[in-house]
Amino acid sequence: DSASSSDPNVIKFKGVFTSGGIFPDFEEELVIMPDNSLGFDHKLPYVGFKTYNGTGTVYNRITMDKKGLRSSGKVDFLTSTLFSDDFVYFTDSVTTDGESAEIKPKTLEEVSYPMASINNYRMLWFPKTDSMYITSKEEPFQMYENTATLDGTALLTTSGFYADGSLFTRGSESVSENFQMKERAIAARNAFFKVQSSDPEKPSLAAQGVSVDFNLETNLADIKSEQDGRSVLDFPFTQVRTSIGEARWDLEKKIISMSKPEDVDIEQSYFYTTKLEMDSLVFNATGAIYDIDKLEMQISGVPHMMVADAKIIPDSNRVFIRENAEIEKFQHASIVLDTLNQYHNLY
Repeated sequence: DSASSSDPNVIKFKGVFTSGGIFPDFEEELVIMPDNSLGFDHKLPYVGFKTYNGTGTVYNRITMDKKGLRSSGKVDFLTSTLFSDDFVYFTDSVTTDGESAEIKPKTLEEVSYPMASINNYRMLWFPKTDSMYITSKEEPFQMYENTATLDGTALLTTSGFYADGSLFTRGSESVSENFQMKERAIAARNAFFKVQSSDPEKPSLAAQGVSVDFNLETNLADIKSEQDGRSVLDFPFTQVRTSIGEARWDLEKKIISMSKPEDVDIEQSYFYTTKLEMDSLVFNATGAIYDIDKLEMQISGVPHMMVADAKIIPDSNRVFIRENAEIEKFQHASIVLDTLNQYHNLY
């Protein structure tokens, strides 16, 4: 008898709202909303509501109108807290463009999560498949007490924190589609990696197709080629590349050390210059140490260097290369020539 009333406030239907598992059932009144739909504005208790069978928790208030089922306030999931004025709920997902989000460093059921925060983000959450994607829109994620930034998309699951994008930390840049980040460790797979220098156009080290493992406790980073037999480590200042696919960067001492694995034949372990005037000088070696501050590389385990028809054997089997591929003058080297017959030995 009141459906045609000019006062919409007289139309009310008491009942229980059932959302198919998005929220627990709760009592509410359907009323005429400002957009002339039947809906409600439900204020939540202080402890919030569990969502999707306890996967997360929503706080503040839930509304329903022509725009759908929504909430404003915050949502908790694992170690993360997300703030937004407009979370949109579907039976299988939640989405929002939010103001800020924070991930606390914590270990849950032996799974470690890093510290991260972001302003102005986009979120897509699939609770039934255990996947929350958080994407930076304008500013990157701030991570590890503001010692790292991530520009890209983070994936938060019960098995860990993963990411796809560009990570800048401790004077380095890593670009990968497969990061895994823990409270005190960072791992990247199939990454483009570079150690930055004072020259923005010329890194101290550049590597393609490598895995990178940062140990934030020891300040060491292990770099390993994922492309067997290819020269993936490039040192632009000394203009040298190497096929040695494993290196360790000591962030405090500012040195990068390389060593040939025991199971790799020395014929497959080599260094070569990229400087045009040196005509791609190439030689075998077992290891090297690169000093980032001095821009100098000490190469060890060099059996000999082939130059023209001579075989040069360095003293102590070491070669020093400085900036612009300048090789330090040899002292006490031996020379065998020619390389075909080996008639002569010079000392």
